Amino acid sequence: MNPDPMNKKNIIRLLVLAAASGVAHGATTYTNQVLVRFDGSVSGSSYTLGTGEVDTTGSFKANGTPTINLGTTSLDGGTSNDGFDFNPTSLGALTTQNWVAEAILSFDTFETGQRTIIDVQGDTDIRVNNNGNGLEALYWDGSTTNPVLTASLPSTGTFIHYALVWDAAATSLTAYIDGVSIGTSDHGTFATPDTSNVSFGYFGRATFDDRSIDGSLDAVAFSTFTGTFDPGSDFTIPEPSALWLAGLGLLPLLRRRR
Repeated sequence: MNPDPMNKKNIIRLLVLAAASGVAHGATTYTNQVLVRFDGSVSGSSYTLGTGEVDTTGSFKANGTPTINLGTTSLDGGTSNDGFDFNPTSLGALTTQNWVAEAILSFDTFETGQRTIIDVQGDTDIRVNNNGNGLEALYWDGSTTNPVLTASLPSTGTFIHYALVWDAAATSLTAYIDGVSIGTSDHGTFATPDTSNVSFGYFGRATFDDRSIDGSLDAVAFSTFTGTFDPGSDFTIPEPSALWLAGLGLLPLLRRRR
């Protein structure tokens, strides 16, 4: 767990104000469809948006029994199905438009069974692999999941920024960890076995094992865009390392909150 989540939140808000006066924005048009920093409240499956949070779909909700405290939400992992999701149907076909899905997440432990960080419509994921010894990002196009993008496990107790970016024209998925690409998976259009669900912190695909992570979510976002994605300016929720360095005056602000 982050030892001082409120301090981190306050630095984020200061950086938002600083960034509002002008940071280059690579995408031609960019729309935040979901932006949740867990400044709201949860009651059962209902999530009430906090100040400045966005949900154009009107469907963002909790799954299982996650709890919110000081702007972060705790997920129990194990056999729980704790996490959050929304229904993207109102946004149109995600296979034919560009989008970026993001989460800032901290692991307490790494469990086996493909623990899901982000899933888009049932088979487009960034997750802990089945053995619990590495990260992987991939999508299924109806016949194959290759190539699979891989990365080492992060340290526990550290908030990390994870993102998936879909390029519809190229039919390619690029995965990012703390703003750095771990590769691009480029083959057919991704399959959508569950068109009604984009999930964070657990596997939201209906009738499948829920695969919740054991840890905490600090923020999640989903945006659509046209143009060329620029990881130096187009993430909605900046990766924590950039935020802290920028807050200390050691790094130019490379990300902006919208």
